[in-house]
Amino acid sequence: DHDEDEFDVGVPQDSLLVIPADASLLDGLRALLVHHLKRSVGSHVISLSASQADLLEHHLARLASYATKIVHTLAFATRFLQKQHADERPSGGAGGDPTQGNAGLGTWGERSQQQAQMAQQQQQQQQQQQ
Repeated sequence: DHDEDEFDVGVPQDSLLVIPADASLLDGLRALLVHHLKRSVGSHVISLSASQADLLEHHLARLASYATKIVHTLAFATRFLQKQHADERPSGGAGGDPTQGNAGLGTWGERSQQQAQMAQQQQQQQQQQQ
């Protein structure tokens, strides 16, 4: 009966944390949480009891699910705003000054506020469907 799980990525705690680009959101979040747990404990190896490991995995699954919703919501809002911007362009070509980037979409703060509002609306719709 193994009642302790050891988390050791084999690198010192003060090293850079590198998450592979193809890692799942769950695996990336796990690596980040374990990294910060190691920093808090002050050791590059931590031993968790079975109940601690279960607690970590339980909350990790919920966190990854929520993070996935955030990613999907922001991606949807970004695509929506990009399409809206493309539809507003004059029909005479690419339109606009290429040095202006996202001209016409407002400042980053305005765009992020719009995206947050859209994300909130989408989340409310998802909650109503459940």
